[in-house]
Amino acid sequence: MRTFKQLAYGLFYIAVFGGIVFGFYSLYIKPAPSCFNNVQDQNEQRIDCGGVCAKFCLPANLSEIETSGQAQIFHPATSSISVMAEVQNKNADFAAQDMPYKFSFYDNKGNILYERYGNSFVYASEIKYIAEFNLNFPDAYKIVTVGFRVGETKWIPKSLFGQQQLAKQSLNTASSSKGLTATGNFINNSTVSIKKVTILVVFYSRLGPAGISGSEVDDVALGQQYSFSVFHPALNNIDTSRTQIYLYGN
Repeated sequence: MRTFKQLAYGLFYIAVFGGIVFGFYSLYIKPAPSCFNNVQDQNEQRIDCGGVCAKFCLPANLSEIETSGQAQIFHPATSSISVMAEVQNKNADFAAQDMPYKFSFYDNKGNILYERYGNSFVYASEIKYIAEFNLNFPDAYKIVTVGFRVGETKWIPKSLFGQQQLAKQSLNTASSSKGLTATGNFINNSTVSIKKVTILVVFYSRLGPAGISGSEVDDVALGQQYSFSVFHPALNNIDTSRTQIYLYGN
């Protein structure tokens, strides 16, 4: 009997001590529920996302941005180079709001000569061209291939990053001994003003893309019409009827 009482008292004191330790931990040590503790708590849909958390839960079947891994090369001048890569977002409900990228320039032995970093965006279900124009390198003639890679992308629901509506009008390409000039107008048919519109022009020969150039227009007001003119140095055997003009608003 005495041994039983001692055991009972021992268990009682252990329980009391455990309660005190647990209470102290809960009040002073245990992290409070948050959206940054790598724990699914406070009515989150998944770990640190959804519910009360501002971060959206990305679907398990979200597709990464697709690229060819290579960029097309253009030489508008002896000491300069322009490059263009295609990207595709196959997600119908999510846009890439923040998409870092890198162009890597290689010589004929596979050595990296230069690297060029940038940042862009891709709307839901969009195929887009990423371009860099007139990059001046002392030995640009040594560049034979250009790799293209996309970094860690910030995704956002399509409803919060919808594609801007830009209508092209009166497009024309003129060729002369001095060069090529692509002109036209566009109207902002979106529901908001656009901070910047990037204009990408691709000039074609019979064999395919032969040159690229571009321009930008800032502060594009809702419902307003804007004119643009994009120049490229002279190219041989250009078919001006095949010129493609792309407008990217953000």
